[in-house]
Amino acid sequence: MSDGTVTEQLDAPPPVSAELRAKILADPNVAKVAAELEMSLDEYVNTVGYYMNNPGVEPGFLVVS
Repeated sequence: MSDGTVTEQLDAPPPVSAELRAKILADPNVAKVAAELEMSLDEYVNTVGYYMNNPGVEPGFLVVS
C-alpha cells in the first residue's frame, strides 16, 4: 500500500548553476566529504545542489548486509 510518497530515482544528479556550485564549493569540507564518499567532486556538488534545489525530496539509501 502506498503512503503517497513520491520517490525519484536519478542515474546522476543534474548539473547545478555556476552560482550554486560556487556557494557549495565555498565550504572547505566539500572536497573531503566527496573523497570520503568515494564520489567525484563534480558528482558530489551536483548531488548537494539537487537536494538544495529540491528541499521536499528525501535522499534514498540502501541497507546492505
